[in-house]
Amino acid sequence: MEATTCNGSVDGSPVFYLVGIPSLPESLFLLVFFIFLLFYLLILVGNTLILVAVVAEPSLHKPMYFFLTNLSALDILFTTTTVPKMLSLFLLGDRFLSFPACLLQMYLFQSFTCSEPSSWWSWPMTAMWLSAAPCTTLST
Repeated sequence: MEATTCNGSVDGSPVFYLVGIPSLPESLFLLVFFIFLLFYLLILVGNTLILVAVVAEPSLHKPMYFFLTNLSALDILFTTTTVPKMLSLFLLGDRFLSFPACLLQMYLFQSFTCSEPSSWWSWPMTAMWLSAAPCTTLST
């Protein structure tokens, strides 16, 4: 039994064809590219500033800011996993994604999802910190 290729690729390696935004005319791709680029740069700059501020300022070395730095780092990683390929689609018309690249992108995105601080381990730590906060405040 012969294996069939995905999306009709000739060389035998599976390739995925990315459509982008189906109802968007190609004449607007450049405008959409700049809009998404602006948002991507805002995400990178904003989260980097949060990381630098929390690391540089010793008074921010508290559990709440630890979670904030985790969220900022994961936000950078999430967007860096998916947005650059989308930007290349809109700017260069790079509509093909190889199977290994797709697998890597999916693996990274799901790995970052599993390591998100709002997952299983942060709730007990947050509960402990929130129960200790009023006691510390009342005793001073």
